[in-house]
Parts: sequence; C-alpha cells; structure tokens
Amino acid sequence: MGSAPTSPPPHGPGLLRYPPGAVVPFEIFHRHFTGAGAERIRVDFDWIRLRQLIGTGAAAIRRHDDRLDEAQLAALLTPWFVYPDGRKAPWLAPAGELLTLAQAADHPWPKGSARSPQRVHRDIAALSAPGTAGRPPIMVATLALGTRLLILDGSHRLLSLLRLPDARDRAVMAEFRVEAALADAASLLDRGPELVARCIRSR
Repeated sequence: MGSAPTSPPPHGPGLLRYPPGAVVPFEIFHRHFTGAGAERIRVDFDWIRLRQLIGTGAAAIRRHDDRLDEAQLAALLTPWFVYPDGRKAPWLAPAGELLTLAQAADHPWPKGSARSPQRVHRDIAALSAPGTAGRPPIMVATLALGTRLLILDGSHRLLSLLRLPDARDRAVMAEFRVEAALADAASLLDRGPELVARCIRSR
C-alpha cells in the first residue's frame, strides 16, 4: 500500500486507498460515514453492534466498484417510506411502504434533504462529465439484506444517476457494502427484523 498523498483528494482518501474487493477496517468506514460531510449514514444504525460482529468474523465491510445498470440501480432499496397517498412516512410506519430507487424516482424529491435536487444533479453531472480526468468516484454505503441491498448513504446520489442516463453511463462508483448473514445484518437497523419480515421477504 502506497503512502498517503500530501494533498488528499476529495471524497475520503482513507476509504479510497482500499482497492475493489478489499475488506475495509471498521474504524476507516466509521470515521468516513459519521463525519460532517455530505457522505454520512443518517439511518438509525447500530455501530457498536457492527464492531462486535466484525470482531467475531460475522460481518465485514467490502468495497465493490460495480457499474450498475439501470435495472440494478432501480432495484436498490432506499431508507425512505411513504404512505399510500404519497406522503412521506416515518421508518416502518404501519401503513408505510419502503421505496425502491425506481419507486423513489416517481416521487417528489424528499423534503428536508440537505441538498437540493438541482445541486445533487449538478454535482453528479460534473463528476461524470466526458473527458474528466482523475475524477473521484461517487461513494455510497450499503447493507446487504439477503439478496437485496439497502442504501445506508447515497440515496440522493444514486437517484440522480437513475434520472441522468448520460451521467450513469460514465459514472465511477465506489460502493462500501456491509456484509453479514441476514439475521445479523437486520440486527444493525432499528427494528431490523421487522423490516426484513415486512419489506424484504415479502418482495
């Protein structure tokens, strides 16, 4: 592993020094996705439990650099719930539905977002502009729930990719995926077993 650059590039050189397929240490992942920047896990996530699972070998964080096509992007699970009438719903609201990225694309931009859709679209377009040399990848964090992936951070960025086909075809994405057996993965989320029973196994 080479030495760190004297002027670190944006988007977290600590994570990006690990190549695709590599296992990322808990401390590096935690530091990046709990910082003050735009890339931050905001769902109710049990970091202490994740550290314990990694310590026993029951979980790992691995980098994946897949170029997701439209169908793969559309199938990703967002952390957003809506009521049947389209209103935003709290996490696991009794009448709420967990949105896939494709379903989220049919809804208005989530209210209360830290950044406007115009800004996110502009940032994504800039990162994937033709001829942009050495552009940083679009970084996201996910949790594997069986065969499905729940977006922990990056829902807005991936939603922009889904809505911007030209950008999607050129974008470079670095996905940092938390991998564990389904029951262990569910234990990392608030009411995770209920989420799996209601929103994962039923799909």
